[in-house]
Amino acid sequence: VALVKDDDLYIANCGDARAILGTVDDEGNPAVIDLSHDHNIRNQAEVKRVLREHPPNEANSIIRSDRLLGLLMPFRAFGDIRFKWPANYLREYLQPYYKKGDAIPQFYLTPPYLAVRPEIRKHKLTKKDKFIVLATDGVWDLLSSEKVVQLIFNHQKGIQSFDRFVLHKTGNTTTLKLKDINELLLARQQAIKNQPIDQNSATHLIRQALAYTSKGQFDSKLLSDVLTFPNPRSIRDDMTITVVYFDQDYIDQIQTKGKTK
Repeated sequence: VALVKDDDLYIANCGDARAILGTVDDEGNPAVIDLSHDHNIRNQAEVKRVLREHPPNEANSIIRSDRLLGLLMPFRAFGDIRFKWPANYLREYLQPYYKKGDAIPQFYLTPPYLAVRPEIRKHKLTKKDKFIVLATDGVWDLLSSEKVVQLIFNHQKGIQSFDRFVLHKTGNTTTLKLKDINELLLARQQAIKNQPIDQNSATHLIRQALAYTSKGQFDSKLLSDVLTFPNPRSIRDDMTITVVYFDQDYIDQIQTKGKTK
């Protein structure tokens, strides 16, 4: 969950979805700021938390095959009562709906095992911050945070080439020098070369994740194969992406107002 209040950005995360911030460094180059931690086996602090919350004699049974009780990838989540309720509740209320197998996981001794408490982070927005990406684990299985930010910056350059080219003017007079105009035209020419198939950034990211080869070339057959595979869960996880662009004028106004107080 992401919340913006004035120039404060709050992120609450519970699970292995991820939030990242697309920003720029002092030289204007794309940069990424991680706004959340994945709650899974790759997070050693999370592994220690899970082990700490249960008796030492369960140390070898809580996390098996990199999963909680050998079954669940995330160590925190809403729902999934099978890893939270007492065993007698599961037996009474959940087991009747299980046609095969036991509703109670193996070595289910001291529930709850799955935490529901979100991790909350606050970030002060600046004019360098351009957008935020919220995405599920299926995206991060295929793309790194750095790659996602770079793809979106490149995508925006390409998207701008769809707009009509207009020089900045003061009244009826163009204040740019010939050299500046030439640089703008060269940048636009490059953007047109990289003009994306999708005008939506989130769709662009999914297309990149699923159907671009290691050489950076789009493979339409690969995309078709991936999307029509009879058992998609076996080759990819859920892929949901939200990209939110910040209103730079709004951030500027908020920060200016704060300085005058």
